[in-house]
Amino acid sequence: MAELITLSEVARRVVAEGWENTLSRQRVAQLADSDPRWPVPRDEWSRAGRYWLVPWDERLETYFRTRDRTPGPKNWRKGS
Repeated sequence: MAELITLSEVARRVVAEGWENTLSRQRVAQLADSDPRWPVPRDEWSRAGRYWLVPWDERLETYFRTRDRTPGPKNWRKGS
C-alpha cells in the first residue's frame, strides 16, 4: 500500500529528488486541480484534520520526473 503524505511533503520530496528547483504546497494543489495529466484521482485522497493526503507511489514520481515545465499552452503547433 502506498504511503499517504500531505501536499507539503509531496513538494518537499520533489525538490529533494531534484525534479523541481522549488515547489510549494499551493503549486502541488494547483497542478492537481488543473493538469489533466495529474495521476491521482480525488477519490484516492484522504483527509486528516485540515490536510489532504495523497498516496505517494510510482504514479506521482513518474508525473513529477517527466512533467513538462516549459511555460505556456501545451500541445499546440507553431504556425497553425
